[in-house]
Amino acid sequence: MSDLIFRISQNIVLGSYTISRLPQNVKVWGSRFMIVMDPVLKEVGLQDKVLQPLLERKIE
Repeated sequence: MSDLIFRISQNIVLGSYTISRLPQNVKVWGSRFMIVMDPVLKEVGLQDKVLQPLLERKIE
């Protein structure tokens, strides 16, 4: 099995409409990502709010 290498961006983006701008910020790294979220974020409905803009722009 080959090594799995994680590269973590040094950019931290805060502000209005951050979730809706997420696709344009991540597109420079590719079109497939793994998103890790706390279960509480799913319970309060943030999971769908984060994934929707990505899926609309064909980012898996």
